[in-house]
Amino acid sequence: MNRQNADPEATRLAALHRCGIFQTPAEQDFDFLTRLAAEICQVPYAFVTFVDQDYVWAKAWHGVEKIAPAARCDDYCDFVIRSGQPLVVHDLCSDPRTASLPPTLDGFRMYAGVPLLTADQQAIGTLCVLDKRAGQPNDHQLELLQSLARQVMALVELRQHKRELEANVHLLERLATTDELTGLMNRRRLMERLSEECARARRFKEPMALVLLDLDHFKQVNDQWGHATGDIVLANTGRLIRETLRETDSAGRYGGEELCLLLPHTELDGAATVADTLCGRLATRSHRTAGAPEYVTASLGVAASSHLEQCHPATLLAQADAALYRAKDNGRNCVVVAQEALA
Repeated sequence: MNRQNADPEATRLAALHRCGIFQTPAEQDFDFLTRLAAEICQVPYAFVTFVDQDYVWAKAWHGVEKIAPAARCDDYCDFVIRSGQPLVVHDLCSDPRTASLPPTLDGFRMYAGVPLLTADQQAIGTLCVLDKRAGQPNDHQLELLQSLARQVMALVELRQHKRELEANVHLLERLATTDELTGLMNRRRLMERLSEECARARRFKEPMALVLLDLDHFKQVNDQWGHATGDIVLANTGRLIRETLRETDSAGRYGGEELCLLLPHTELDGAATVADTLCGRLATRSHRTAGAPEYVTASLGVAASSHLEQCHPATLLAQADAALYRAKDNGRNCVVVAQEALA
């Protein structure tokens, strides 16, 4: 949509929601600015408000214990939002715009509010002061009130930038630790997690299981139907693994078409059950695309440690790898469990 033809209120609301400040908890920095506004204007009440489509919500307040959201049509701040300019009403009872509004009927007599403006000049809220006596701030006080409003927006923008930075850091961390194709951990993160889980199992003397999964005849898939089809099969397999595992479990791409499942707090029998379930689901999960194979099976090898502080990554991997090769020797599309839990 052409920005010149955009609905001004929709544009303003979009700016408000981008800030991520609406209905967030109280903060001392905002409280300090409201108290300072009240002291500068020598009035008992001050508020930092943000205004959405229907409500005026206070982020900070001074002079009252608590303030509930108010209907926008019943609040003085609506006039500031609509004009985008400061508003001073020296006697609320004598102004026809404000005489019948609920705050006036509750005893307020003076209002002075300045808009909180984003960088693109969208009025998303107000910094306002009130009194139960008629009067008005002088020009210097009003100028300082506008300066404080800019400080309020500086705080809002600082928090917005912090959230964006944290989100970007989280995204970079995810990209650095996730295999793009399968959506599982990449090999580096997988090996880190395996070391962490084994260390935890040794410390608390808890069982730990590992499953190695290899897609059967995957080279033939790539050779016959192309690598794009092979990528689809790997992506579908990764999705199925994520759907099957518990929240405490994890999985990663060990290499090529070989995937690895980490099952903390799991005995050998429990891990075998997970592997059997996954083997059956893989055998019946359709990968059909144009000219692609409908089903691709997998071979799985299972190993587990005992409670005896003997959980080591290399040993678990070696046991699971040996079991995986026995599964292939047994005709593939099956699960083989290591001869016994590692002791």
